[in-house]
Amino acid sequence: MCAHIKPSSVASYLSGICLQLEPYFPEVRNIRKSSLVSRTLSGCQCLRAIPTSQKCALTIDDLDHVVNHYTQSNDHNDRLFVAQLLTGFFALMRLGELTYPDNPKLRDDRKIIKITSVQISPDQYKFFLPGHKADKFFEGNVIIIHRQDSIYDPL
Repeated sequence: MCAHIKPSSVASYLSGICLQLEPYFPEVRNIRKSSLVSRTLSGCQCLRAIPTSQKCALTIDDLDHVVNHYTQSNDHNDRLFVAQLLTGFFALMRLGELTYPDNPKLRDDRKIIKITSVQISPDQYKFFLPGHKADKFFEGNVIIIHRQDSIYDPL
């Protein structure tokens, strides 16, 4: 079925089929939960999954445009935006790691970078990223940003 319908919908179809067959075959739910069926569904999703669509990655030209636009600004928010952009670019961070959601339901204080973790020295700054999307063991990471010898220096 994965070849004919969206792979993520196959599990829903199976649940509907199980509901219809349960009066005649009481063990159908146990069969549906078996490791063979679960692994087969997982394999189908890997083979037939629809690829995610992503925005284009930032380039040096994009950074050049932003830095040149805000270089003369004395506004705190403008400088903060450029600092966040350059930090995220050079640390290969995701947008969700740099921002705080407006929606309270999406907020997770365990993933927020604490200001007390920031350490600044003449040639670098570093901070502790407590949790992120790719951190399977929730150990966190120390992010180190070195001084750049260019106009793109986040420090």
